[in-house]
This record gives sequence, structure tokens and C-alpha cells, in this order.
Amino acid sequence: VEIVKFLVRAGVGKDRTTADGLSPLYLASKNGHQEIVEFLWEARADLERASTTGATPVHTASKNGHVAIVDFLVRAGADLEVTTHNGTTPLYIASENGRLEV
Repeated sequence: VEIVKFLVRAGVGKDRTTADGLSPLYLASKNGHQEIVEFLWEARADLERASTTGATPVHTASKNGHVAIVDFLVRAGADLEVTTHNGTTPLYIASENGRLEV
């Protein structure tokens, strides 16, 4: 967490992505790092920054069953109706992966 904070405060792009379009917020959401998700939101990271497949942080948090992160992202303004390039919503992805708690 401290490394992420240091890098963002040093000016490293909080919305910079990998070749697959994965942003720091996407990766933190995918891996269940709530404190980093909250910090990046406070730093005004883009909640809707999508990967090359059209998946957003709320899609990947839903897929991986990170209920608290999904809740946080939605309360922060993430769109639950956004679809990937193949038309799937976060709720669909959660149910497809057996994440009924989401």
C-alpha cells in the first residue's frame, strides 16, 4: 500500500495501463486490495477505465467475489450497467463465476 501511495504522490500516472489496458484500480479490484482501491479513488482514479476487453474494476471485483470492493465502487459511482465488449455486466459475470454473494 505504501509503495502505491508513494508512486502516485511522486506523479506516476494513477490511470496508466498495461498493454492489456489494466489500470492500477483494476488490478487492486481484481486482487481484493480494498485499501489501495480506496486510496486510488481518493486520488481520483478513473472508476470506468476499461481493459482491452471492456471490463472495468467493478467487473473484475464482481468476478472475483470481492463484495466490499464492489460495494465501495458502486457507492463511489461505478456503473453496474456497463458492459464488456461481449455484452456482459458485472452482475452477469458474478453469477457466471458462482459469486452469488455479489
